[in-house]
Amino acid sequence: MTQIQESVASPPLADLARRVGMQLIYTDNINTEIEEIDGNIDQLKTALENVVTDADRLRTRTAERVVGLLNPLQSLKFLSAVGQLQLRVRMMGMEREAERQQQRNEHSNGW
Repeated sequence: MTQIQESVASPPLADLARRVGMQLIYTDNINTEIEEIDGNIDQLKTALENVVTDADRLRTRTAERVVGLLNPLQSLKFLSAVGQLQLRVRMMGMEREAERQQQRNEHSNGW
């Protein structure tokens, strides 16, 4: 997991983008670089999918263990709070996405 986080934070894609940009300025043939970028993006996508899957498993396992320690009423309250948290986080994400979309629309219409 640490390696994935480091690869996300490291600049290989930024470096490739910089090199491709320079090649666009100085040459017309960049097919090799584009294939390299596509390969790196595919690797990063797969790694991020694995991180999300592992995080989901960890959340599920943690919730199961917490519920196993609680009495039924406490479990109900805990699961209710977890559900509310998840809904609020999802709503925040949807609101942010709507704001970004609105900003994109304003910028594209404003010349």
